[in-house]
Amino acid sequence: MADTLLTNMGVDGKTIRFLCDKVLYPDQRAIFIGKGKIVNDGTVRQGAICLTNRAITVYNPKEKRAYDFKLTELIDSSYKRRFFSSTIKIQMSSQETAEKVAERILIQGIPKGEEERVINLFKLTAGEQKRFEDVQKSKGMVRYGFSHEKWDSTGEAKRWLEQYLRRRGFKKAGDRWMTRQEYIDHKRKQKGLYKYIEAGIEKWGTLDKILDGLSPHEFEDFIGLLFKSMGYEVTNFPYVGDYGADLLVKRNGKAIVVQVKKYGLENNVGAPEVQKTLGSIWKYKASEAILVTTSTFTARAYEQATGAPIELWNREKLKEMLHQHLPSNLIQEKPVSTRLFPKFENICKSIITQAISYADSQTGLRVEFRIERGESQGKYGIKRKTLGFSVLGPVEYYPFLEKAMNECIPTIPPILKSIFEGWLNKSIKNELEDVRKKYSELTEL
Repeated sequence: MADTLLTNMGVDGKTIRFLCDKVLYPDQRAIFIGKGKIVNDGTVRQGAICLTNRAITVYNPKEKRAYDFKLTELIDSSYKRRFFSSTIKIQMSSQETAEKVAERILIQGIPKGEEERVINLFKLTAGEQKRFEDVQKSKGMVRYGFSHEKWDSTGEAKRWLEQYLRRRGFKKAGDRWMTRQEYIDHKRKQKGLYKYIEAGIEKWGTLDKILDGLSPHEFEDFIGLLFKSMGYEVTNFPYVGDYGADLLVKRNGKAIVVQVKKYGLENNVGAPEVQKTLGSIWKYKASEAILVTTSTFTARAYEQATGAPIELWNREKLKEMLHQHLPSNLIQEKPVSTRLFPKFENICKSIITQAISYADSQTGLRVEFRIERGESQGKYGIKRKTLGFSVLGPVEYYPFLEKAMNECIPTIPPILKSIFEGWLNKSIKNELEDVRKKYSELTEL
């Protein structure tokens, strides 16, 4: 590698000093700094491009944002009309497992006579990184760490990862790591309890208590959620005039009509209901039917179903299916009113500003929390406006968001509190999932 830093025209000294002192991580050494851009999956990152001994860092002074790309292989290179153009393989730091193939980096204004040297620097960076990794692997070492990568024995890497997970509050049950909430839920399930949401309040109870507490309409919605958790696409029919079917569920091209009956234990479902449900198969162009009840069926009902394309789920059969596939919430919660979105966004922006303030200077420039507007498909095909967070970057970013949200939640209106708590639980779960994906060989799952 070159001993002296090579820079081109177009990058001022103040930006170069800030990049070297505040943007690069301690284990990164700048080799070349030039003005240019990287085009990646349709996105363009432009500004000061810094080639280091382990990555390419793009820093945009106007946005005050930094992006890291790991250069793994230089495929082809050329220099024409004051542009260095190289087709290379790079890997974004926020997607450690996916190589970006045949990407393009453009560096403007390379000093005259230095073109070949710049190209060779890129080749050396890719080559040295590959050789270094090969040597480490030959010694039986594994790579670990997030922003700051380290190499050590598998045992040491596992100890480091376990310390990180415990410090973050994750719990281990058997050989599986869980979030704190998942661990609490796991312990409750061991006691034979199940979680459900009733009128927006989370509750725990036995399957019998859950079933007995639902109204007929809630029971219908509940069965729809059950089939969704089993991987079916579910269509609800109106509560009246349903022609013998409450739901139409589809999976792998197969359509099934489902009729539900919320009866007390003393009331059994008879043969007429079986006949009516069988008739709905033709009406809705399905191949079979399922009749579900919270009680049981008469002998005539079972006789009517014999040899027919229909399954009868009595209370015991339903409990068996719930034991395997119980949805996390039994009653669909209402979406956030769009009139609350402006207030929502202001709170989100405040949380993001606070979250970024917790990061150190290098990480702070790379932290990226986004507020995303979207659309979801509601009941009966009605589209709903949605608003949510997304977190981009290494898993170290999640603790910043968690801390900022925990400080903010007590101060926000009750109508929004449960939504932010839901987002927080989701972000913590995403963090654990990211760790599992990156370190599948170090986590026993």
